[in-house]
Amino acid sequence: MKKILIFFPFEMGENAFSGGIPKVFLANIEAAQKLGLFVFAFLPENNASLKRFIEQKFNGSIRIISTNISSISLFFDVKGVLRYYLILKNIFFFLIGYLKIYFKIRKLNLDIIHFHEHVCFPYFILKSKCKILHLHSYRFTKHAFLLKIISKLSNKFIDIILSPTASIKNEISRYYSGKIVLLKTPYFEITKNHDKIVIEKNNTLNKIKFVYVGRINRIKRIDHFILAISELSDIDKNSIEFHIVGTYNTIGDKEYLDELKMLVRAKHLNDLIFFRGYIADVEEIIKNFDVGVILSESEAIPMVGIELFKYGKPIIAYDVPGINDFCITSVNSILIKDNDITNLRVSILQILHCQDLLVALSKNAASSFNQFSFDSFLESLNNIYSLKL
Repeated sequence: MKKILIFFPFEMGENAFSGGIPKVFLANIEAAQKLGLFVFAFLPENNASLKRFIEQKFNGSIRIISTNISSISLFFDVKGVLRYYLILKNIFFFLIGYLKIYFKIRKLNLDIIHFHEHVCFPYFILKSKCKILHLHSYRFTKHAFLLKIISKLSNKFIDIILSPTASIKNEISRYYSGKIVLLKTPYFEITKNHDKIVIEKNNTLNKIKFVYVGRINRIKRIDHFILAISELSDIDKNSIEFHIVGTYNTIGDKEYLDELKMLVRAKHLNDLIFFRGYIADVEEIIKNFDVGVILSESEAIPMVGIELFKYGKPIIAYDVPGINDFCITSVNSILIKDNDITNLRVSILQILHCQDLLVALSKNAASSFNQFSFDSFLESLNNIYSLKL
């Protein structure tokens, strides 16, 4: 039996599903097992909830390899001297972690290592017959120094790069000379036993409810939506709610969350903007809302976007790489010129005052979900793995 190591580099703690990459990682595990491969799953120690999920879902059939490591990070969301301290500390623990991984997998005789995300780049030299890099973000392509290092290592050690969007594929092809395959992000359901989640119903019967779901991070630009709401008339404010579902991962994220809460208080929006914190079963909460909000600087295809489409929820978003690969303006979404808060406010008003628009967008959003099936993902992975096995 051929052996594959699926490599997940992030520490999620008890918040396993605060982002979409863990779900793609799990879909990758399920697909590899269905394709008849013996699956090893690597993930850092601080992933208690993700490990429990893997054990329960796959009935102990997946061999989990885990150790303390640090993914390389430049801590762009942390300011001052603290940032440089964290970078040096991160590099030290990375070196220790690399040695631990090397000794754990050196005798496995792996056929494939499937790396998830570019932060795995220091581990590309680990030994296997085939190495695949599965990208999930566009933003790193904007950092010239980091991109140069990743590209050099990728050209030397990576056999295939998987890109979820044409935008990322086109950008990375400028630096990577090997094979790049477009692989759409698959929908992956984490549970069918939903916890009961209650959204307040009082005085909200005729309100349009917007929702942001994901990590609380500056690149998500949640503050833009708060500012756009603040510029609405009092009458229009009474027709809207905005719910923020998610938590922070880093010190910089925590600072940003505090800033968002201060902004809401300063703009006197406490009665219509709500911080929900981390909720594992985002699908259950998505059902309660009307429109999703994605204002990131750039994205791959975010899992929450697929989940919103599943329930016929259109998206209001900036027109940036990745997002504009799956959000089609006036069809399943409303796309706005990047960083244009004035037009963001105008788009909110369109949704509030044109019920026919919301109905049409919702219908098309539900239809758009079909292109992200697990079966399609499984077939594509089979073709990709077959190239090297």
